[in-house]
Amino acid sequence: MSVDTLLTDHLDLWTAAIARKSSAGRGRSKKFGLYGIDKLRALILDLAVRGKLVAQDSSDEHASAAMARVTEAKRRLIQSGQMRKADQSIPKRNERSAVLPGGWVLATISQIATPQPGFAFKSNEFNEVGLGLPIIRIRDVGQPFTGTYYAGEYRDEFVVRDGDYLVSMDGEFRVATWTGPSALLNQRVARLVFIGDEIEKSFVAMALQIELSNLQGVKAYTTVDHLSGRQIAEAQIGIPPIAEQKRIVAKVDELMALCDRLEAWTFGAIEAHRLLVVELLATLIASGDADDMADNWARIQVHFDMLFVTDDSVDQLKQIILQMAIMGKLSRQIEGDDRSNQDDLRLDDQAEPFDLKSFRARARVFPAPKGWAVQPLSRVCSNIVDCPHTTPKWTVEGYICVKSDQVKPGFLDLTSPNFVSEETFAERIERLQPQENDILFKREGGILGVAARIPSNVRLCLGQRLMLIRATKALLPEFLELVLNSKWITDFALEKTTGGAAPRVNMAIVRAFPIPVPPMSEQVRIISKVFELTALCDAYKEAVKEADSQKLRLADSIVAKAAG
Repeated sequence: MSVDTLLTDHLDLWTAAIARKSSAGRGRSKKFGLYGIDKLRALILDLAVRGKLVAQDSSDEHASAAMARVTEAKRRLIQSGQMRKADQSIPKRNERSAVLPGGWVLATISQIATPQPGFAFKSNEFNEVGLGLPIIRIRDVGQPFTGTYYAGEYRDEFVVRDGDYLVSMDGEFRVATWTGPSALLNQRVARLVFIGDEIEKSFVAMALQIELSNLQGVKAYTTVDHLSGRQIAEAQIGIPPIAEQKRIVAKVDELMALCDRLEAWTFGAIEAHRLLVVELLATLIASGDADDMADNWARIQVHFDMLFVTDDSVDQLKQIILQMAIMGKLSRQIEGDDRSNQDDLRLDDQAEPFDLKSFRARARVFPAPKGWAVQPLSRVCSNIVDCPHTTPKWTVEGYICVKSDQVKPGFLDLTSPNFVSEETFAERIERLQPQENDILFKREGGILGVAARIPSNVRLCLGQRLMLIRATKALLPEFLELVLNSKWITDFALEKTTGGAAPRVNMAIVRAFPIPVPPMSEQVRIISKVFELTALCDAYKEAVKEADSQKLRLADSIVAKAAG
């Protein structure tokens, strides 16, 4: 099967095989990878450098003739003093050379080009305001230029010009041309100085990229892969006849252009899908009441399998469910519901001070259903206690002390508990000892506004950046947990965040969180409905993950079969 046919016959797979990333990241490429298209690109290059992309032509001049001319050109350069004589590695005959197509020869990079290392320019001369020449660092090879310049002295031998081929030597090994104005070659970046024009440079670059990819993870210091100049020089690649090189390069350019268009189309489709999900979910939030919501939901449900096909879209749905729940749009209000729980609030003279102005401004825009009250957190809770502002001394065993990263929305992760001594535990529970159904809330750090209830039969104390919240009889702890995790509260918390590099929400603002207080029986109905729907979302999310995983495996299988 030709690559053209492989591409068109499995078009849906290449665009649908998407690898979701665990972290959201910034920018579309940080949130997911186009796994299928990436595998297709890699397959094209692999077939190209093994002579399986275009047909061989017996009338082509044997590659050894071109290599002989390169060797002669190198001898003349050394003889004239234009090139320094260096050790030249000779390719070792191995299994690869035995399977080279007819007319090809095995060669090392040192027979074709000299890897020139960069220079360790002083970083105190670097700037981001455009003074001096651009300096090419590892991260700039084959990637958008990061905008770092060098304003100090330099030698001309380290000036890179448009079209030069570069190799990044740490982290991810990449081979790419430099496109742009003259720049400087920094350390851990090498330039390939080619000998003559007998060999297609772009073919050598793609063959070297494949070869270096095989070295990834072999040479490593700590967590960073490290590539030496000697490894580049000794890398072995197959060299086709010059006419075939040109045909291969032209075919690769054609197929990569198709992949580029396929990638652009896929990104466009993903963005269109995201906007469609956002708009349709917005219609649910705009529902007037539970009956209106049911009608809007019915219209979405018809296309459910087409809309909610990603983790992100299912997570958005779960957040919308939560938002509708705390606004009273998920269950019907019943006229005769007992509202006496709304009297079980802390009296004003007992409640801790809160930001009254912020509370009133926010509570005013909450669409409270008839029969609901909206009260500040300070009044609906019997206790709101901040954590001790000290770092606990950790021990191997003892009493559990919760870290902020263990608090997830609606879930306290104690699978890898952290411990403190009995003495430290006693100090950290001095203001209030946590108990079952108390709520831990994150008010500091990179992820704010996350709440989780304490499970039964667990004794623990609070680490840093956490608060302990205990509800009055006006609210079920499960319902308060839903409210604190809702977009209604997190948006308000983010709006009031201070601290810059160490973001946090002031205690007066936390106590002013506007909390809806439905009748107790309606709280029970809401909790039941939320748990039911979120369980369905979680099950559907697992099905989506499995479907995505199957697509990735299928892409791997097709590529492996095509690669032979």
